[in-house]
Amino acid sequence: MANGSLPCKDAKKYIELCRKKRECLANEVEELSNILNGLTNSYRVLVDAAEEFNHISFSSKDDVNDAVNRADDVGQLIDEVIDTLRHKLKEYLKDIKKSEICKEEYISLDIREENLYIKDNYKPFGEEYHHKEDDFTEE
Repeated sequence: MANGSLPCKDAKKYIELCRKKRECLANEVEELSNILNGLTNSYRVLVDAAEEFNHISFSSKDDVNDAVNRADDVGQLIDEVIDTLRHKLKEYLKDIKKSEICKEEYISLDIREENLYIKDNYKPFGEEYHHKEDDFTEE
């Protein structure tokens, strides 16, 4: 694309797709961050609850184990969200780096497209001036 291998219209579509993909990735990162925030808050509450169960003298070992298992389950979900978030952030950062190239391409495409528009719509005004003396044909 950097060498003009795509026609202007195709390159503009490509740039628009890059922009939409970046927006989608940003939304996914934001949603995953919100999910992670909620899960970590829940995890803290569950860990605190398990600790309280452990200190209560009349709670059974099964209640304590269940509370620890619930906290562990949420901890595993947090690990999955962190892995997914890490993957999406890497993809998003690569896309941001690529977007600078896209911006430069978009600017050069606008310039090329404007030049093509002017060239395609150029029509000489009136008849062109032509003298016989200007012809350098040998007689």
